[in-house]
Amino acid sequence: MKKIELAKFQHGAVSELFDEEFSKVLQNIEDENTIANKPRSITIKMEIKPDKKRRTGEVKVSVSSTLAKVKPAESFLFFDRDERGKFSAYEDNDTPTLPGIYVLSYASRLVGGTAIDGDDDGITQTVSVKRGLSGALKDQVALKPIVKLSPYRTFREVKQPESEFLLRVRLDQNDVPTVALFEADGGAWSNTAAENIVEYIQSIVTTIPVIA
Repeated sequence: MKKIELAKFQHGAVSELFDEEFSKVLQNIEDENTIANKPRSITIKMEIKPDKKRRTGEVKVSVSSTLAKVKPAESFLFFDRDERGKFSAYEDNDTPTLPGIYVLSYASRLVGGTAIDGDDDGITQTVSVKRGLSGALKDQVALKPIVKLSPYRTFREVKQPESEFLLRVRLDQNDVPTVALFEADGGAWSNTAAENIVEYIQSIVTTIPVIA
């Protein structure tokens, strides 16, 4: 009677089951969406059930693996009012629709040591932004030089005037990116703000004409 060898047991079935689970472990390690240093394990379970006379026994062998779970997807939500003034939530993505969300989206994904294109002409810039679930991957993205925003610059009850801003990114002495916005409408927003104030006052005081 030959001694039992695990590799040859059940005509090599155990080895085949192990190879199958080991392949799953390798695929799990390769998957960048899993936690890299999380332990993986393979368990070989042999169940032996002897008969009453202890002369023979039924044997069941199973092989299982414990894998690292996929990391949760992470992103940002931005809150702003849409064109109709409705308060809404917007997901951070590569093609944000509202200008304010566009600025916040790229500002939140800038990384330390961001490279600014050497062909920077004073208006257009190319910067590195994070992408993917982990943020480990990077893309080179050309920023829109001009964005239209409606910041609060007059009474809160009044519709805020929209104007153009120049969007710029620069690095400080520690290579930390900072974002700046510069007015690009020559102060024309103040005229629009005055008109909006007059319109607002007239809507609530209908009996008194507004002359200035």
